[in-house]
Amino acid sequence: MDELDFTFDDTELDVPFRTAGAETVDRVTVRRRALHVLEAEQLVDMLDYVESARAEGEQYSRSAARTAAQAAAHDLSLALGVAPGTVVARLAMARRIRGRLPAVWKAFLGGSVSQHHVGIVDVQLQRLTEPDSPAVLDERIARYAADHTVPQTRRWLSRQVERLEADAARERHRRARADRHVRLSPAGDGMAWLSALVPEVDGHAALQRLDTEARGMSADPRTHDQCCADLFTGLLLGSPDPEAEFVGSNRGGVSTVIGITVPVTSLMGLTDAPGELADRSASVPAALVREKAVEPGTVFYRLLTDDHGHLLDAAHLGRFAPEKIRTALWFRDGTTSFPTSDVPASRSDIDHTDAWPAPTRGTNLGPIHRRAHRLKTAGLYRLRRRGRSWEWTTRTGHVYRHDPDPLPVEQWPELLPAA
Repeated sequence: MDELDFTFDDTELDVPFRTAGAETVDRVTVRRRALHVLEAEQLVDMLDYVESARAEGEQYSRSAARTAAQAAAHDLSLALGVAPGTVVARLAMARRIRGRLPAVWKAFLGGSVSQHHVGIVDVQLQRLTEPDSPAVLDERIARYAADHTVPQTRRWLSRQVERLEADAARERHRRARADRHVRLSPAGDGMAWLSALVPEVDGHAALQRLDTEARGMSADPRTHDQCCADLFTGLLLGSPDPEAEFVGSNRGGVSTVIGITVPVTSLMGLTDAPGELADRSASVPAALVREKAVEPGTVFYRLLTDDHGHLLDAAHLGRFAPEKIRTALWFRDGTTSFPTSDVPASRSDIDHTDAWPAPTRGTNLGPIHRRAHRLKTAGLYRLRRRGRSWEWTTRTGHVYRHDPDPLPVEQWPELLPAA
């Protein structure tokens, strides 16, 4: 095969080709800057709204100021369609950048850097330990970020932090280590990502152990990655046998509670409609549900639904919902009734829509995550039940609706006529 020639001779190109589309590129550039300005102006408005609410509350007490600010953040969450925690994080980021990096903040307001740039600058800003360090880097960050991508800015700024505060590496590690955590996120098809933020040395050591153990399983039909994954979950769940099928939830004395809703037809093997995790975060293949159904220790709840997947009513004579009704509401709603929050119903408060002594029954009960519950109790929100939907009304008169996803249902298959 002849060697490919990648040389470029610009004499073969005429002028119209090289200038075609120039106006389009110019418009894209102008709009890019305009979008950055809009992002900045929106953050300014968000800060003003929350700070005005806080100032209004301070006329009464510090507690009232804090509650008013929390309610304002929840208002913005509803208006933007993002989680309350996301709003709180954006506001905190904006306050830090505005207060400690005025040149970067000015560049953001002028459109030369994006909100993504500001976000990664804020992450690196929090690594600094010396009070004078932000001022040293401020102008340099603004200039560099204006001409570089977000990943380039992240790498460059990380190096600047290491060089500027080389003597503070131990303190930075101590602070970073305090933020270690484990997260779970759905990946689809009955799978999930389980990630952990741990000290780098420990992470390498853990991965090396999995790698070594997996390489010792040369006769195993699974791939190396599959062996590592099975060893990982097996060790955590108390069943390190590499030959075990790691699909159960009760191994080696480790008991877990995982809520799954599934059509009875799938449970019986008549159909393969998938089940769902109780918090609606992921689907579970019918075959996996059936495997779990026969495991020792599996507990079943029978909850009746209508043809559309809506859970039928349940009632209690007392004020506080008993465990069985709480479990039913956990499956019925999946998450808190606040429209922009995904806090699981199992970690939320069960609250009356119409205050006690109104009936303690499913049509008057619902899960609300703790912070929204307190704001509602303080009178900063009004909550009403409209059929199977929840309506939240803010102090500004805006109404937001939350419709819980129905439970999975499946039609019974038509049976073949008897021979």
